[in-house]
Amino acid sequence: MKVFARLLIAIAMFSAAFHAQHHHSDPEGPGAEKSEKTNLVDEFGSLGHCDLTSRFDNFFSELSQRPDSVGYVLVYQSVEALPADYDAAPMERMFRNHMAFRNFDSSRVIVVNAGFRSDLSTQLWIVPPGGEIPEASDTVTAPVIPADRTFLYDRSHVESDETEDGYSEFELLSVKEKRAQEMAAAAAEVEAETGSEDAPTVDEQPEIEAGAGEMDGEYVDTRTPEEIEADKFSWVSDKFGKELKSRKDSTGVLILYADDETLDIARLTDFIEQGKKRLSKSAGITPDRLTVRFGGYHDYPIIDYWIVPLGGKEPVPTPAERPVPEPEEATEN
Repeated sequence: MKVFARLLIAIAMFSAAFHAQHHHSDPEGPGAEKSEKTNLVDEFGSLGHCDLTSRFDNFFSELSQRPDSVGYVLVYQSVEALPADYDAAPMERMFRNHMAFRNFDSSRVIVVNAGFRSDLSTQLWIVPPGGEIPEASDTVTAPVIPADRTFLYDRSHVESDETEDGYSEFELLSVKEKRAQEMAAAAAEVEAETGSEDAPTVDEQPEIEAGAGEMDGEYVDTRTPEEIEADKFSWVSDKFGKELKSRKDSTGVLILYADDETLDIARLTDFIEQGKKRLSKSAGITPDRLTVRFGGYHDYPIIDYWIVPLGGKEPVPTPAERPVPEPEEATEN
């Protein structure tokens, strides 16, 4: 009898364990299904423009295939980021601009300033209905803006007009003449190879009716003179002006870097001086608190914005290394 009783107890315990396990693994409620998990679809650091926009487009494509899901973009800044970007990461601006360019529904994407990491990083998440919201991870302590030493606050790319080559107006005459000669030689070579000597001259070209360019989709600048002037100086860092104003005993140094073998540095420096005057006026500071200096070579014009506290050291320019010119091809005899 004792053996039989023990056997009944063992069977009962096994049955209870089986039902408990079965109940735990089943979805709650009749007909319920397991929820889809939050998915990290991409993570990357610093990328070139084409690779970056391609990843954004892939993200938009996956979101389009999941109409009930929401996208999360977690942007981590590098501890090497400049102070001007602490409150607004450039990557966040680039993502929002590309989202607007693609006309993607911005209500389906949440962009999060996730703090700082040792290196620049961006995460692209897709969160299904009921999915777990992604949180910042592997962050480090945010850098602090220096209070009593010279430091680089901001940097901007100098262009005078966004509708074409932004600094072509500052090219040296010798550079323009050399390019014109190369274009003429290339045209002559094409004409010799194709035998297009009977091509119509400029005077024989058919007349273009007024407004035809706009109808054909050619670019028409609709900006007002005020907007054109504002765009001309869009490189000026207003954040730098506000920061300098808040530091009453500090001065600002604008260091210009550019290729002095292709650009007229004197004319370009004068253009920067004009931007300095606009900066001092908009920030409400006297022009004598700002100095413009040429710092040496860079493959395209940039401005470094330095803040120098009272008694602080002057910033030392750090020009880029000029590329070694390629040897000219030997001419055939």
